[in-house]
Amino acid sequence: MRIRRSALGEDDRDTAQSLASVGTILSELGRNEEALEKKETALAVRRSVLGDDDRDTAQSLDSVGATLHILGRYKEALEKKEAALVIRRSAFGEDHPDTAQSLDSVGVTLHMLRRPKEALEKKEDALAVRRLALGEDHPDTARSLVSVGTTLRVLGHLKQAQEDSEAALMQLEATLGESHVSTLYAVEQLAMVYEKRGLAPRGLRLVERRMKLADKSLPQYARLRDIRVRDIRDRLRRKVPGARQPKRRM
Repeated sequence: MRIRRSALGEDDRDTAQSLASVGTILSELGRNEEALEKKETALAVRRSVLGDDDRDTAQSLDSVGATLHILGRYKEALEKKEAALVIRRSAFGEDHPDTAQSLDSVGVTLHMLRRPKEALEKKEDALAVRRLALGEDHPDTARSLVSVGTTLRVLGHLKQAQEDSEAALMQLEATLGESHVSTLYAVEQLAMVYEKRGLAPRGLRLVERRMKLADKSLPQYARLRDIRVRDIRDRLRRKVPGARQPKRRM
C-alpha cells in the first residue's frame, strides 16, 4: 500500500483499493476500529475520484456500514448500507447479486434496530433475487435462508424459521463444509430455533456434533463464531436433563 501511495498518490483508484483491502484484513483480525479508519479513507478517495454513484463507491459504503454494524453503531451503519443499495439498484438493476447483497445487509441492520418486519421484507427480497440469479444451491442463497430464518424466529414464525434454517444448513455443509464460518452461523441460528420451539435436546445434539467436527485451525473470525456455538451448547445443556453440565468459568 505504501508503494501505491508513493507512486500514485493518495487520490487514486488503486490506492483506494489497497486501503479497502487492508480494512478487510483488519476486520478479519477483529481490529474493527482500525478497519473502519482504512475503509472510511478508501470511501473518501473513491467519492473524490469516482463520484458518489460509482459501483466501487457503493462497495466502500457497504463495507463501512458492515464495520459500523459490528461496532454497534447501527443507525450510522444503516445510513451507509442504504446509500450503497441505492447506487447498486441504479447501476446493476433489481435482479443482480450485488443488489441482493445490499438488500440483505440492510435487513441485517434493521433487525438489530428492532425493526423486524422491515428487516424481513428486505431479507426476503434478497433471497428472491439470489434464487433467481444464483440458483437454489448457491452458498449466498443458503446464507439468505439463514438470514430470513433469524428474523422469522424473532417474529415468532418458528416452524418456517426451522424449515429455512435446516435447508440452509444442508446447503452450506454441502458447498462450504462443516467448519466454515457461515456453516457455524447456520448451526447457531438453527440451535436457537430448536431451543425456542422447546426442542433443546435436538439443538444440543446438533451443536455437540458440530463441536466434535470443528476445525481447530479456523481463522480468528471463524473461531469467534465457534465460541458463540459453544455458549449456546452450554445453555442447552442446562435445559436437557442428564446432559453433561458446563464447567463454571472462573
